[in-house]
Amino acid sequence: MLKFYQDEEGERWKTEVCEKLAEDYEDVSLTPISSSYKNVSEISLQRVALSNPLAGRLKVTRVIKDENDGFKEIVTNYSFKAYKRVWVLKRKIRNGELISKKDIFQKKLNVAPFVGLRNFDVRNPEGMTTIKNMPKGAFLYEEVISIPALIKEKDKVTVILHVNNLKIKTLGIALESGANLKDEIKVKIIDTGAVINAKIMGKSDVYVEI
Repeated sequence: MLKFYQDEEGERWKTEVCEKLAEDYEDVSLTPISSSYKNVSEISLQRVALSNPLAGRLKVTRVIKDENDGFKEIVTNYSFKAYKRVWVLKRKIRNGELISKKDIFQKKLNVAPFVGLRNFDVRNPEGMTTIKNMPKGAFLYEEVISIPALIKEKDKVTVILHVNNLKIKTLGIALESGANLKDEIKVKIIDTGAVINAKIMGKSDVYVEI
């Protein structure tokens, strides 16, 4: 449950954004760090404003009516904790290596220091790859997970040349990696040494229309 703290005027603050934070994460708790206020001439159109949570910090700005029928703008800075079940590596994974079921496990961790910086809403990463070397014990997040390449750099590929109504097959070497069908990559034709742009049509197959 999200904990709400009373400010110096004894009121409790609550906003839709705070509720959303509690929905997205488990065991969310807030701790006030600092607070300041100033007199304002008229009430704000938005009584409560919450900054976007970032790296375990957020700011709440509220406008309240004071004892003299004037208005005060109160700014309170908070640190927060927010827990989430994340995927963790049991062993070192190299760039481009497939992640297997035995390589990963889930653990409930405080991810507040990474909120706004990394996305931990990762589906089961089994069968995926990483875009860089990841050490044992590393957390997996969306920005380092990638779909396995259909064709990898230096793979030998079959190049299908479409010339009018003819199809000519030859062999080539992929000079780039590609993960999706119709991705365009550079391929070197083995027989001639020519470098062409070709589109992926399947595992180890590319095509070119001439």
